[in-house]
Amino acid sequence: MRYLLLILAALFVFSGYSQETGDRYASRMTQDGTIFFIMPQKLSKTEGIRRFEYDMTCLTWSDTVTINFTIKSKHIETPENITIVSGDNSYKPVKTKILFIDLKKNEYEIRTSCQFLWPDIEKIFTDEQKPTFCLSQNGLPESATYKEGKWNKERKTLSNILNLFKYSKK
Repeated sequence: MRYLLLILAALFVFSGYSQETGDRYASRMTQDGTIFFIMPQKLSKTEGIRRFEYDMTCLTWSDTVTINFTIKSKHIETPENITIVSGDNSYKPVKTKILFIDLKKNEYEIRTSCQFLWPDIEKIFTDEQKPTFCLSQNGLPESATYKEGKWNKERKTLSNILNLFKYSKK
């Protein structure tokens, strides 16, 4: 019965929202449940860092969502004080680890993995206020967010994907 409901939900999403979600996510059924992978998104409004790109992995059997992000920076120091700010709320990861640090064209590329609680992710990415990824390196604050006009479209896309994920968790 659960698989029938998942199929019906997928048909609903693909028929009603296929243009909005496009190629923004992939899902796979596993023995334990469903994995949703939200494809990388580059945020071009940055302060203190040259490039910021993130992706998300949601597992129906987990209470956390993994957000991996890559930054390009002049600093080799690993990111600290990582938070996502949405409106008046600030959300901290429950777990953080550095995946790698590499040197590319005289800049450091740093890949970080953070786990956030599912209810926080749901609030962050469905809120009308655009999320801002905040961190520090060398004690200096850095941030990345969406450009003004892009967040409304992206919020609708992410809301559709996260609603399907939420439905799959039941």
